[in-house]
Formats: sequence, structure tokens, C-alpha cells
Amino acid sequence: GETGDTGNTGDESDTTEGNTGETGDTGNTGDESKPSGGYTGDESKPTGGTTGDNSEITEGNTGNTGDTSQQNQLPVVLKKGMTFIDSKTGNKYKITKVANGTAEASFCGNINKKKTISIPATVKYAKQSILITSVAKNALKNNKTITSVTIGKNVTSIGANAFNGCKKLRTITIKSTKIQSFGKNCIKNIYKKATITSPKKSRKQYKTNLTKKTGFTAQMKLK
Repeated sequence: GETGDTGNTGDESDTTEGNTGETGDTGNTGDESKPSGGYTGDESKPTGGTTGDNSEITEGNTGNTGDTSQQNQLPVVLKKGMTFIDSKTGNKYKITKVANGTAEASFCGNINKKKTISIPATVKYAKQSILITSVAKNALKNNKTITSVTIGKNVTSIGANAFNGCKKLRTITIKSTKIQSFGKNCIKNIYKKATITSPKKSRKQYKTNLTKKTGFTAQMKLK
């Protein structure tokens, strides 16, 4: 019977195994490592996300800095040969001269289908005032829409074929008293009974300059 107590030892060994099983709970260390790793992963993601968000904001701020640089940019330096368009009128211009703090340009055409076009005495570009001193050759050649044009007071020359083929062009108003040359065929094939109005003081000279070579005909009227 006392030997049977040895069976209790077996029970104890069972208990020990059970305890060992409990010790197996150390597997929780494995479980803890999982959440730990999980948290590390989760934490790294938000951290990365936040960094990403911050970088986007920084880029946005950099954009604002860019805007500031645009606001503080230096004035455009005008150079001979530069071309630009006046957004208000659609007129196209080309810089022909820059000297002693002043600039001159030539009227080269119009990007809009306008019936009436005015070539001004001056035009503003890049906050600078530019004198319009000429009408370029072929400026409005074969324009099928224009019916009247006004030539500003600073124009000194009208290029060849400037208005050639503008068949609906009935009225040309010249404000300048300084036009020294009218290019070949500059008013050829405009409306056959077109009227050209000019300053009284220059009319005699313009009558001399507007020859058949310019396209002027006996049916046209200069007044």
C-alpha cells in the first residue's frame, strides 16, 4: 500500500507536466512579440504617413514661396526682336529698338477677328510704355474681316503689303503726321472706294507718297 504512494508521485509528475504546460504559457511571450511587432508596424505607418503629410505641406509652402518670388521678380528686360501680344486688344507687336531707356515696336497683326482695329501711339508691356512707330510688312495681309483701321500718331512707316487684300477695308484713319514711307502694295486690293483720312498738315505730303505702287487708286479718297 505504501508502494501505492509512488502513484502519487506519478500524480505529481502529472502535475509537474501540467505546470510545465502552464509554463508553456510562456508562449504568451510569443503572443506579446506579435502585438509588439504589430504595434511597431502600425506605429511606423502612422509616423511615415505623418511625415508624408508634412512633406506635402512643406511642398505647398514652397509653392507659396514661389508665388512670392514671382511677385518680387525683376522687370522684363526689353530686347530688340522680342514679340508680345496685348491681351486687351489682341494686337501683336515686335520690339524694333531699345535705347536710352525707351523702346519702340512695330504693329504686326491681330489675333482676333475684329472689324475695327486701332494701332495706338503707345502700348504698355511688362509695366513699361512702348512707342508704336511702324506697321510691319504683311501685318494684316488678306484679312477678310477688317473694315476700318486707325493708325496712331507715332507711326513713321507702313510696311509692304501691310493691308494688301483686305477687301472689306473701307476706312483708314491716319493720326500720325510723321509717316515718311508707305510700302509697296501696302493698300493694294482694299475696298476700291476706300477713304483715307489724314491730318491736314500732312495731307499734301501723303498725296505725294500714296502712289500707284502703294495700291492707291483714283477711286480712293484721301481727305
